[in-house]
Amino acid sequence: KKFFNNKKIKQLNINLEFIEESKPMGTGGSIGLIKKKISKPIVISNGDIISNINYSSLLNFHSQKKSDATMVVNNFVLEHPYGVVKTRGAKISDIIEKPKNKENINAGVYVLSPKIINNLNFEEHINMTSIFLNLINLKKSVFAFPLHESWRDIGNIRDLYKAKNKN
Repeated sequence: KKFFNNKKIKQLNINLEFIEESKPMGTGGSIGLIKKKISKPIVISNGDIISNINYSSLLNFHSQKKSDATMVVNNFVLEHPYGVVKTRGAKISDIIEKPKNKENINAGVYVLSPKIINNLNFEEHINMTSIFLNLINLKKSVFAFPLHESWRDIGNIRDLYKAKNKN
């Protein structure tokens, strides 16, 4: 709050509103604390990521897809340090040397459409992933926006130090 209340930041003429939880509500639950009706899609971001995401592209994607909810995903490669041996019983059927598994991971940035925010009850502890799973179960329009820019999770002290030392 202190940073955003700085005189130089205020001169940027950015409309900011701070919401404070009286108890932990999860990323999704705190959305219920917004008192006014939302008329445009909103971007929600976890506070423990650093990214050069192109927010204009994200919002255009959300709009073009007529998405109810959009999650930014990042490609993550997990490489086994060893060869993986596939077996059927005791018989070896395949050997894969140091396989790489590529997956889309949740990058911690989301866009929610006004109709989702205004029609769902968020005034309880709920994480964004639970909201997305609920929307999928309700057959809502839910999309993944692929991240191509830099991204780093600094949610633990080791990753924070890594990020600090890279700059």
